[in-house]
Amino acid sequence: MCDGKHEQRINVKFLVKLKKTPTECYKLLKEAYGENSLSRTRVFEWYKRFSETEDDQCPGRPVSVSTPQTSALKGTRFESMEEVKRKSAELLNALTKEDFQHCFDQWKKRMERCVAREGEYIEGEHSIVE
Repeated sequence: MCDGKHEQRINVKFLVKLKKTPTECYKLLKEAYGENSLSRTRVFEWYKRFSETEDDQCPGRPVSVSTPQTSALKGTRFESMEEVKRKSAELLNALTKEDFQHCFDQWKKRMERCVAREGEYIEGEHSIVE
């Protein structure tokens, strides 16, 4: 189930596909949602995001991201599940306390940005936090 803001972002995406201008999007949202509509600034931000990105993934296919960090085992062949478990455990045990601390710090920064932007940070923003 989506909340009102999420629903409005979906509508902005729809209106972008219909080639409406940011101003038209704002006016339509204002008409439909009244005082509960997104601010003009937020509508323009979401309009820009949706108009600058490549469109939808194929339906039913999961989104996957592959980076050197996430593909340490890519291309490796294993003889058994036990070997997969052993190698996975070996890689996890190789992580240092600093690795975990860095991961936690990055998560904390993303969470703080999410709270500051009332949840709008989460959707569509995949940049590394510094």
